[in-house]
Amino acid sequence: MDRLYRKAGIQFRYPEDWELSEEGGSSELSVTVSDEGTSFWSVTLLRDRPSPEHVLDAAVEAFRDDYAEVDVYPTMTEIAHRPAFARDIEFVYLEMLNSAFLRAFQDEQHTVLVFYQATDTELDEVGPVFEAICASVHCGIDASAPPLLPPGEDEETLQ
Repeated sequence: MDRLYRKAGIQFRYPEDWELSEEGGSSELSVTVSDEGTSFWSVTLLRDRPSPEHVLDAAVEAFRDDYAEVDVYPTMTEIAHRPAFARDIEFVYLEMLNSAFLRAFQDEQHTVLVFYQATDTELDEVGPVFEAICASVHCGIDASAPPLLPPGEDEETLQ
């Protein structure tokens, strides 16, 4: 992971060759990083702090509204050193099997939704990248503090 995103109380690392985009309004901020294919990883900060379960239910419902074949697998995981409710989703689009992964948790200021997706043909390659991005997420970051880095790394490796 070569690039560092650090804004609005969240920090994560992502590959240098992935494109970053931001969208936001008064109640939310979404940051998405994507590769050259169809794979992407996204985090949304919801300032109104709805329950993580409600956020996941709404996201799953959107998948069911958009796609005829959807399988949902509830699970739990951890992101940003916090327990996270999770849904792993498989769906068919354009005769291709796709996988989406939804994770939701709350920090002191937001409900955080992490959402990443890839076709099954891309998943073997980008799955480890998604896991590395998720492992690098930190919340509640003070913008004036230095970046949180994994052990053995310094800021020069991020530039």
